[in-house]
Amino acid sequence: MKAVPSSALRWWPAGDSRCRVVARRRLTTFGVPGLRTAADIPVVTRIVLTRCNRLAAAAAAAPEPLAALDALSSTLCNTLDVMECARNVHPDPAFAQAADEAHTKLAGHMAALNTDEQLYAKVLTVLDDPRRVATLSSEWRRFARSMAADFEHGGAHLSSVERGRLRTLQTDEVRRAQAFAAGCGRSGMPTSDGVWVGTSALRGGFGERVLALMQRRRDGMEILVPPEPHVLTAALYQADCERARRQLLKKREMLSGANCGALDELLRTRHAIAGALGHRSHAVCAFSHGRIERAPGAVGRSLVRLSERAAPRARAELNALGATKRRLAGRRGGCVLSDAVMPWDLDFLMEARRAELYGTSDGELSEYLEVESSLNGVRMVLASAFGLTLQPAIAAVGELWHPSVRKYLLTYLSSEDGAQQPIGLLYLDLFARKSKSSHPAVYTLRAAGMTTAGPKDGHLTDELLMRHLPAAALVMDLPTALGPGADDCTGLALLSPKQLEVLYHEIGHAIHALISRTETHHFSGLRTSLDFVEVPSLLMERFASEPGVLARWARHHKTGAPLPRPLAVLFGASDKLFLGIETQTQCLRALIDLRLHCAPRHGVEETTRLVSELTAAHTVLPTEMMGSPHLWHGSYRHLAHYAAGCYTYLWARSLSERVWRHTFEHAPLNAAGFRWHDAVLRHGGSRDPVRQLRASFESRT
Repeated sequence: MKAVPSSALRWWPAGDSRCRVVARRRLTTFGVPGLRTAADIPVVTRIVLTRCNRLAAAAAAAPEPLAALDALSSTLCNTLDVMECARNVHPDPAFAQAADEAHTKLAGHMAALNTDEQLYAKVLTVLDDPRRVATLSSEWRRFARSMAADFEHGGAHLSSVERGRLRTLQTDEVRRAQAFAAGCGRSGMPTSDGVWVGTSALRGGFGERVLALMQRRRDGMEILVPPEPHVLTAALYQADCERARRQLLKKREMLSGANCGALDELLRTRHAIAGALGHRSHAVCAFSHGRIERAPGAVGRSLVRLSERAAPRARAELNALGATKRRLAGRRGGCVLSDAVMPWDLDFLMEARRAELYGTSDGELSEYLEVESSLNGVRMVLASAFGLTLQPAIAAVGELWHPSVRKYLLTYLSSEDGAQQPIGLLYLDLFARKSKSSHPAVYTLRAAGMTTAGPKDGHLTDELLMRHLPAAALVMDLPTALGPGADDCTGLALLSPKQLEVLYHEIGHAIHALISRTETHHFSGLRTSLDFVEVPSLLMERFASEPGVLARWARHHKTGAPLPRPLAVLFGASDKLFLGIETQTQCLRALIDLRLHCAPRHGVEETTRLVSELTAAHTVLPTEMMGSPHLWHGSYRHLAHYAAGCYTYLWARSLSERVWRHTFEHAPLNAAGFRWHDAVLRHGGSRDPVRQLRASFESRT
């Protein structure tokens, strides 16, 4: 792989004495100056708040406040994002706790700024003067309108008493959203409250290394599946005994039900915020700002129509699952409770049906998805389809928060001089560990923008590399070599097809975060419409199952044999095997999200009744749940962060499919992605997303 030339970047090999000097001079975590230990976090927070106060004062006093407001937004948001990352991934509990406290303080300061009537008035002064507006570029005009909308969404137009009440509610909403999200991933129950399952029922789904970590009875015939949501879900995919599956789902539902109270409090708080801002519901409030779509009712009707169109296919898929269940019934005898497909059967039967039809399973495909080769596959796709290169970069001592974190420099090949030009830094924190969130995510550590590109002549010193290039952290929960989830014979970590898909999805977010070059930080990277932000990541997902792409890099982890073309084709086909069921499931989740945020619910029982009614009305899926209603919404994490916005996944998937057909379908690795980046992603949120998509189609020659 071609190295970055010295004309673009100081590229020092490991062990070079100059590198050691730099490392001693700048011991910083996440690349943040002055941040080394937990004790530094309050100091950094005070510095940032002081800088924010200076910028707010400058904006309030300046005849032209927009530049100061953008700098204020950048300063505060960048630090908030770093603290959000730190509290979710840092292995030192004291560091994570300090970051959490700093995040709360900074978020409170942001809420106060969003209700600042003086800053709001300054923006209105600009917008009310046609001559001043005429002198602004299109992006700065969009910025001024966006800032005015932000202030109004924050309540800056309200009286001082009303603003005070609103700030209290907004602080409560942040706290309750965090509590609900935390409850989705953790049970808080002792391991002894897990589910005892026959060892033989799970042996096909968990490697011996994982089984060895679980508690067994003395006779070795049963194993204790711990009461952790993700472990219970994994067991549901693999348990071939229906009695065991029912127990596993019952336990998972119990964990979800325990979190429904936190959801109820969150919904009540959001409705109160909407009322304080003059909206009849949180959904109406959410759609009034930062969305392409503006009418929640119209979105709800579209979701119902989409679910109805998917119903015939979903019904046929469900009938096929029933036939598979009856064929498998003779194998487990007493473990079969019913001929009908039950809720606890779905995950297991879909996996069994896939193996039945295609003669393969996720386990067999995983044999070709070793972690390191999968990462090389990602780098190959970025280079071939998008003209981007991920090169390992040297980290300063103390810069990385865990030994397993890797640092990369993202570059592109300049068409002008043929040199690799730096775009941004990407930290990969991919592997599972106790002290880290298991939820896949990309955190922006330093936002992209025109000012982050460095000097105009392209010469970047190590200091400029650290301080000026945008940076992001990609966080996942992948298996490690010789650890849980690794192959029993070789010890190599293997990905499931779903994990590979998520990896590509998050890489899409990371590239989106780094590649934009906008006039303002406010519109850089992922700071765009919620309806659009998932389009690049869902587009990247397609490369994870494209046969021609897989054939370029996938190799068997033992033999080195390439993934057979027929198996690669089946890989892609099996991904769409249950499209009807999956579409209805996504529509149902989006409908529930909308309905929960369209009107206040009075207690957990009413919310649960609504979920049951919508499930029965808008899906063909089994609804019988052991005499009790479904409670899965208590563990649906997206309700914490995508309030009245879960529909955006379906919207974005439709848009990404159109981009794929237009740009990549016939030749995925033909470097067409560079035009996509140039026409769409480099503009961040500075242009209308629909117009950006049209431009991407028109730019194709």
